[in-house]
Amino acid sequence: MKTSAVLTFLCLFAARAAYAAPFAYITNEMDDTVSVIDTATNAVVATITAGDEPRGVGVSADGRLVYVTNFLADSVSVIDTSINRVTATIPVGQQPQCVAVSPDGKRAYVTNFKSGTVSVIDTGERKVVASVPVGDKPDGVAVAPDGRRVYTANFGGDSVSVIDSADNKVKATIPSAHRPSGIVVSPDGNFVYVTNIASGDVTVIKTADNTVIATVKAGMLPSGVVVSRDGRYVYTANSGSSDVTVIDTSDYKVTATIPAGPLASGSDLTPDGKYLYIANSGDDTVTVIDTGKNKVETSIKVGESPLAFGEFITEGSPPP
Repeated sequence: MKTSAVLTFLCLFAARAAYAAPFAYITNEMDDTVSVIDTATNAVVATITAGDEPRGVGVSADGRLVYVTNFLADSVSVIDTSINRVTATIPVGQQPQCVAVSPDGKRAYVTNFKSGTVSVIDTGERKVVASVPVGDKPDGVAVAPDGRRVYTANFGGDSVSVIDSADNKVKATIPSAHRPSGIVVSPDGNFVYVTNIASGDVTVIKTADNTVIATVKAGMLPSGVVVSRDGRYVYTANSGSSDVTVIDTSDYKVTATIPAGPLASGSDLTPDGKYLYIANSGDDTVTVIDTGKNKVETSIKVGESPLAFGEFITEGSPPP
C-alpha cells in the first residue's frame, strides 16, 4: 500500500550540459511515473514508469542518465534519456529519498531516510560502493560544484552533514533550524541554503568554515529550494502557503512572493534562468514562473502528486 504524500520530502537536483533544448524530469509519487516536459513548448512529451513511490531526481552532467529514488522499493531507477526508459535498477538503503550526481558523473549520492545513511553509487558499475552514516532521517542532498563535498539535510536531526567525497566520511555537522528538508549549494560553492520546513525559514551556511551566517524567514512549510545561476537569488517552494519566496542573497531580504499551485514542492530553473518550474503535489500540476517579472506564465498537467525535478539539456527533438 502506498503512503500518502509527505510535504517534508522534497528533492531538487539539476545537472547541465552544453546542448540545445531543455527537458525537465518530474517524479510523480502516487502513480509511480516520471513526466518529461519539453520546456521549449511546456508540453509533456513522455511518461516513464519508475519504481514504487518515486521521489528524488538526479541528472548526469552530460544529460544522458536520470536517477530516480523509489521510496518504497529501496532502489534507484536509472533512465536512459535517449529512449526514456529505465535501463537499470540499483538497490540502496531503506526509504531512499533524494539523489544528487557528482559533477564528473562518476558518483550518485542517495539519502536513505529510514537507514540514516547516504548510499554512494558508482555510476559506471551501477552499484553501491559505500554507505555513509549521517544525521537522523536524511532528506535533501547536494554536491559542491567542485565535487569535493556532499551536504545532507537531516530532517530528524535538525542538522546538515558534510561528507568528504574523497574518503566518504562526515567531516562536520552543522546545526540547522527545525526539520531541514531541501538543500542547495551556490554556483560558486561558497554557500549552502537549507529550507527548514517546521520553522518556516532558510538557513544560510558559509562553506569556508561551516558556520551559519543567516536565517531568513520564508513561506509556510518551505521545502524545495533552488539558487539562480548567478547566485543572486534563492527561491523556495512553500508547501503550506502554496507559493514561492524570492530571497536576495546580497542582503538576505525577501524581495517577492509568487503564487504557485497547492502544496508547492519541488523546483528548478531553466538553464538560462528565465523560468522557474514548481511541482504542485496538491493538484498534479507544474507552475511555470517568469523570473524576470516574478509572475506565473502557465500551468502544466503532469502525473499524480508531482514532487521533484531534474532538468537537463539535450540535442535534437524531444526524445520518445
